[in-house]
Amino acid sequence: MPRSVHVVSLALLPTLTIAFGGLSHNMHLQGSSSASASSGTAGIVPTEEEALATFVALGEEHFFQRLGLALRAAKVSVGSEAVGEVLGRKKLSLLLTAGDLGPAVLKKEASVARAYLVEHISYAGGGARIGQALGRAFVGSLAVRRGPFGAELVRCSKLLAAFPGSGFSQVSLES
Repeated sequence: MPRSVHVVSLALLPTLTIAFGGLSHNMHLQGSSSASASSGTAGIVPTEEEALATFVALGEEHFFQRLGLALRAAKVSVGSEAVGEVLGRKKLSLLLTAGDLGPAVLKKEASVARAYLVEHISYAGGGARIGQALGRAFVGSLAVRRGPFGAELVRCSKLLAAFPGSGFSQVSLES
C-alpha cells in the first residue's frame, strides 16, 4: 500500500527525475500501473529513502563540482594559513572543514568562524573527498571568498546540512 499520494503518482511514471542544481538523475521504474495490472506484478517504485539518498548524492556532487570551479576561478583558499589571511581581510563567505580533523583543530576553526561571523560547515565525508574535488590528496580546511561562488556554495551546503543522510553539518555560531 502506498504511503503517500506522491508515491501513487510516481507509480504512473516510467521514469522519476531527481534534479539538484544543474545535475539530474533518472530513476527508471520497473513497471507502471498499466503494466502491473496486465501482468499481475506491482511496479517497483523507489522508496523515500532511495530517492532521498539519490538527492543527497546529487547535491554533494553539485557542491564539489562548484567548489572545483571556484578554485579554478581563484575564489578558494586552501589550508589554515591561507584561511587566516582571507579572514583577516574579511572577504570570506564560507569556511569548510573536514570532519576527520582533530578535535582541537575543529574547535579552533569553529571559534575563528564565530569571531568573524562566517558561515561554517563541517563535512563528515573527510578531507580526502574535499581534496579529491580540488585535485589534492587531502584538504582539512578551506575558505570561499564572497561573490557568486561563495553565495552558491553557502546555499548548497546549508541545504545539504538539513538532510540527515548528507555528510554536511552546519556549525552553530552560538556553540
